[in-house]
Amino acid sequence: MSARYEAEVYREDGWWKLQAPKIKGLLVQTRRIEEILERARIQIAEAISVTNPDDIDVVIVDVQIPGPAGAKPRHLLEEIPRVRTTQRQLEEEAVDVVRDFLAELTDPDGPYRVPVRDLGFLMQFTGARISQLARESKKRKPADKHTPSNVTAGKPLLPEGLEPRRPKTPKAAKRTR
Repeated sequence: MSARYEAEVYREDGWWKLQAPKIKGLLVQTRRIEEILERARIQIAEAISVTNPDDIDVVIVDVQIPGPAGAKPRHLLEEIPRVRTTQRQLEEEAVDVVRDFLAELTDPDGPYRVPVRDLGFLMQFTGARISQLARESKKRKPADKHTPSNVTAGKPLLPEGLEPRRPKTPKAAKRTR
């Protein structure tokens, strides 16, 4: 069973610095943030006399970067999931625009009736992909039957080993007799 340590990372003078509150005096610093977890495991293992750093689980719960003079620092693990969620929503909306555009142009009962192969050439998609996107258009079928395609792959919002700090729950008040 591995020991779990929560850590906080901040940026200072061109360095990423990590502190684990459970281990007083521990300071890990690297130029690249991607190197900090492995370095932290090694230094924590040394600090607590564990021979195998793989037995140490380090989870970064906060990544701070300083703001401009007088501004609050930014907490990236809180901001990145919001930005990525917005990105995914906007990408899906953009795909909906393409779907509706293609459905309108390929509709056999519509005024345009552009061949899918020609649209494929113009849009740099295969004819099959043009047909698929046009079929998925909300204008072509009821919205409740709309099934999104794999146009936007679902990547995790944060890399492995990073998770935003969870709000602390208040401890129950002690009862007095």
